[in-house]
Amino acid sequence: MTTLRFTTKIADVLADVTSVVLSDPDGVFGIQRTDTEATLVAADTAMTWVSTGTYEYDFDEVASFTGIEYRFYVKWVYAGETHYVENIYTSTGEAVVTTDGTTLRFTTRVDDTLTDMTSVVLSDSDATFGIQRTDTEATIIAANTAMTWVSTGVYEYNFESAINNVEYKFYVKWVYAGETYYVENTYTATEGTSVVSDGRTMPSEIVWKYMVDLANLFTNPADDDDWPLFVGMMPDGNDVANECGAVYNTAGYVEGKNMRSEIDQHFGIQVRVRSFSESDGYDQMVAVEKGLIDVYNQDVTFTSGETWKINNFYQTSPIISLGVDDRRRFNFTLNYALSMTLQ
Repeated sequence: MTTLRFTTKIADVLADVTSVVLSDPDGVFGIQRTDTEATLVAADTAMTWVSTGTYEYDFDEVASFTGIEYRFYVKWVYAGETHYVENIYTSTGEAVVTTDGTTLRFTTRVDDTLTDMTSVVLSDSDATFGIQRTDTEATIIAANTAMTWVSTGVYEYNFESAINNVEYKFYVKWVYAGETYYVENTYTATEGTSVVSDGRTMPSEIVWKYMVDLANLFTNPADDDDWPLFVGMMPDGNDVANECGAVYNTAGYVEGKNMRSEIDQHFGIQVRVRSFSESDGYDQMVAVEKGLIDVYNQDVTFTSGETWKINNFYQTSPIISLGVDDRRRFNFTLNYALSMTLQ
């Protein structure tokens, strides 16, 4: 049982309004699952008055599985005006995926008790893949591949990768009480050949290393901390932070030879962030702007043992707002021309 609470204040004082109900602006749902868009609570369901300016609704999910998101709007009327506020509620019960070496483990609890599901397989919602490489989108394990029952409420799948540092995406799909659920996860291989030594190190990887390890502008996604920074993509899903960043390779340019007969090449780089708060997202971009403006001949040692010297970042755009995405998160970008050399 989860209690949704809504409070209203007028001139900073708790005050009652004319009516408070759960309903989206189109009158389609009161509470909706974001993964399946199934309506859990009908539109125009009244919230209960508790005390002056305080309204509640007791929401009982089918089963409290971690990572299942529910969208709801509170619709209220005051002084003849109708208002809406959108909210996302994430279930706090347990349906958890962990990785232990190359073993993917999935556990399910109902009312805090380990419980078997009707079925547990690896499959995205479109039944396209079971496990997929995020960089190439190649399917590694087919959709609807069963996970192995180990004990009550515990399922495992042994997955091995021959290349280190490669990220894989997978969904666990399970059925319980006639309802189908999905949870998205990523797994980064920790054994095998390093992907960095197989091919050229990209400028975005060097910039990622600098901003995470030296400038402390972002964090490593593996650390599960605030403001993780990704390379070449901005993943989404229940297990990915809403406030995050990404660095991409973009078009650069070559100036030709300098006075020392060396080729001056400038690599294109774009930094992007997203955030539910417009001000937080913009402030993060300001921090990036300030953090890169004075970089001069900075050595960066990468995983492969290579050391690159970042000569400087030349900013080629102001902070650009991209507006909001389909989950109402604000997105911003900054563009740079990067000069760097291998030592």
